[in-house]
Amino acid sequence: MSRRVLAILVSLAITLAVGFVAIAEAARGQKDRTSPPDTRATTVAKLWKSPRTPWGHPDLQGIWDYRTITPLERPSALADKPFLGDDEAAALGINVRRIRLLVVVAASALFSAVAFIAPTSAVAASPEFDFAKSAPEGPEPGSPCTSNPVVKACFQSDGDKIYIKDMRADGQAAYTDWAILGGRYGQCATKLRAGNWGVCDKDFPERQTIQLTIWYSSHSESTIATT
Repeated sequence: MSRRVLAILVSLAITLAVGFVAIAEAARGQKDRTSPPDTRATTVAKLWKSPRTPWGHPDLQGIWDYRTITPLERPSALADKPFLGDDEAAALGINVRRIRLLVVVAASALFSAVAFIAPTSAVAASPEFDFAKSAPEGPEPGSPCTSNPVVKACFQSDGDKIYIKDMRADGQAAYTDWAILGGRYGQCATKLRAGNWGVCDKDFPERQTIQLTIWYSSHSESTIATT
């Protein structure tokens, strides 16, 4: 590259740099003339007020979490210490993480112990779903029932049988929700033809209260029986 070409390129670069600086300064001056930042900041600062509760305390309502080592309240041991050094902050972070890990481990161990000692509690947390099998006849006379325009459900304590009948030929399955109060729960559904009884054969503990609930639109009907 000749010296003449190099000189031309250097001159062009300097010209462009000076032009960009001039444009930036002009834009900054225009912005300062249209909206002075100091005046606006002062006005906002004067208008803003710290939110307060109806009883006059600072309003700290919201969602608080522990993703940082900064606690919601200052520990009494640090009452006279406005700032922490890098080493102190690092040591505090290690201690906080150790405490959180211990809490997680303790909670996991407690859950495992409860599940081992009382396994039925863990099973009870899972809903049970059954499709009714065709029944030659309905429940025994006197069995508690509930019904609406689309479904009828009954409970027969002899054998722990949930009977269900689709009352409307609309091509949709009918169902009833059931629940042992304070224990197991689930659903018995039927896809049999309308007007035919179906039965869900269950095995419940003796002398438990069971509730059958059926739905029509947004309304529910229930019946209560004893196993």
